[in-house]
Amino acid sequence: MLLEVCVDTVLSARNAAEGGCDRIELCSSLKHGGLTPSSGVLQTVAAMLRKRASNGLKKVCLMAMVRPRPGDFTYDDEEVRSMLLDVEGAARDGADGVVFGALTSDGKVDEGVCRLLLQKCNELGLDVTFHRAFDFVHDANEALDTLSALGIPRVLTSGGRSNAFEGLVGIRNLLERSAGGGLRVKVMAGGGINASNVKDFVSALGDGYDGLLEVHGSFKTTVTTRAGYSWRADPDKTEFGQWWASGLENVRAASEAISTNTVQ
Repeated sequence: MLLEVCVDTVLSARNAAEGGCDRIELCSSLKHGGLTPSSGVLQTVAAMLRKRASNGLKKVCLMAMVRPRPGDFTYDDEEVRSMLLDVEGAARDGADGVVFGALTSDGKVDEGVCRLLLQKCNELGLDVTFHRAFDFVHDANEALDTLSALGIPRVLTSGGRSNAFEGLVGIRNLLERSAGGGLRVKVMAGGGINASNVKDFVSALGDGYDGLLEVHGSFKTTVTTRAGYSWRADPDKTEFGQWWASGLENVRAASEAISTNTVQ
């Protein structure tokens, strides 16, 4: 079973790779649900992963988020043009694939926008994930069928609920629909999954999904600054002295939990 770690810093990406993940989703601004990463961060992470692989370490796939702003997932023409340029930039900067999602104003997969983005990805040889915009659709089964018809190979979802545990039934239904209906869309469960509960989550889903299930999380921990200064206006303000990052030991524990789980 594949483990993906969602990150928004070079430190988090390094910890994810060293912790044994299979794939990294690189974003900016995870506090907004993840936005398009900067070219500089993407190039730096891609170079780091290439260097690790050239040194004989595990190859880690790199997916870049393509989301131009916070908020909803219904985009105008200029935003779509910017997304197409970001897909080109992701390929140029070393990503193996991209992550996007687009919905119509009535809560359906925007086939027109997705087809444009997917065509660009196919031209550039990029892998694709449809992100958690999926959890905003009115009909998850219809949306999964649409993604399959478009040729999008993977969807990230919490089963339409606030986290993957609450959405367990919905995730199971999607897996069964994908497997039984011959859709072959991989279902990547995400939302509230961490190192201490990932094994229980996978076990609760059950088996028989023939490689269709993947797991996604940030596996975060608190990072404390090593700098010897603080904001003079408010020295006790923690915003500049602490932040979240994917934790090396958290990722390692999650990777080991998945690798020892018999669910396939």
